[in-house]
Amino acid sequence: MDELLAVKNRHYLELVGTAATAFPQMRAFVERLHTAGHPLAVASGSSRAPIDAALEATGLGSLLTVRVSAEEVGRGKPEPDVFLEAARLLGAAPAECVVVEDSAPGVEAARRAGMRCIAVPYVPDGQRPRSDEGGGQDGAAFASAGLVFAGGQREFDVQIAYDWVTQSN
Repeated sequence: MDELLAVKNRHYLELVGTAATAFPQMRAFVERLHTAGHPLAVASGSSRAPIDAALEATGLGSLLTVRVSAEEVGRGKPEPDVFLEAARLLGAAPAECVVVEDSAPGVEAARRAGMRCIAVPYVPDGQRPRSDEGGGQDGAAFASAGLVFAGGQREFDVQIAYDWVTQSN
């Protein structure tokens, strides 16, 4: 069983390392925040190896050097541990941080951490999220996010997100 898991993980890392992409608007958002001098981190429910592989494959590794994986903290999302550790590594108070999240447990973790949140729900191409999934603006799962792009990536707007981050300080 351990050997099968190791083979699966190796194939997954190979796939992430060659096929991971950042959607263009999020890349532009990260680049804009970095250029403006905002400290950035990745706080993920994934393990460290796929985080590193995805960031290097997308070319964002040099902009997102502070990284916290779920395996590095006591509890995963929806608990706030990954976000609180990222804030600690950045030397920032939780209330000064903004989380960008695509999942309901991540939005809840941001709320529990006392951080502001932009929700960009994962929405399969051509689909609109059902409100009971929390993807819609009226969905309970994303209700605690301060800014919600209900249509996910296709509705994400760099200028709106940047203005919200910088005007909410």
